[in-house]
Amino acid sequence: MCAPPFVSVLCCDIAINWSGGLHHAKKFEASGFCYVNDIVIAILELLKYHPRVLYIDIDIHHGDGVQEAFYLTDRVMTVSFHKYGNYFFPGTGDMYELGAESGRYYSVNVPLKEGIDDASYFQARLVNFRLHCVNRAPQIEHKLLFTTVFTRFKAPPLFSLEKVCLRI
Repeated sequence: MCAPPFVSVLCCDIAINWSGGLHHAKKFEASGFCYVNDIVIAILELLKYHPRVLYIDIDIHHGDGVQEAFYLTDRVMTVSFHKYGNYFFPGTGDMYELGAESGRYYSVNVPLKEGIDDASYFQARLVNFRLHCVNRAPQIEHKLLFTTVFTRFKAPPLFSLEKVCLRI
């Protein structure tokens, strides 16, 4: 489904923003060329109608603004698959950033090393992610909001992922 966030979240179970999201903006700070966090606004709208939201971010950069907005709550689980390393923006998204207070274990980060290939990614990380969600997440239904910015990059230097879809 491809639609503006406020249309999608009210009439669909899954909303995908293919043009990306402004996931770096914080409550009182612009960051990473993002001045308003449209993803946070969409999730807040979803929470008016649903008890829980699962947010998955597959941009190459960590979705730090979204994670920060929901770090203390168990109503939103944020999952970010991103490159992580020295001097790589925004410098957050370590696997030990798990959430706090009632949001403990509701922040899932899958930091990826430069040059990761399909086999390493899907065997080591996706299985780990699935176990984390199954063991830590509640049995309550989540509504799903999925975003990707697809930052333009050449595949070999950064990632060499080729698979488009994997059923988990």
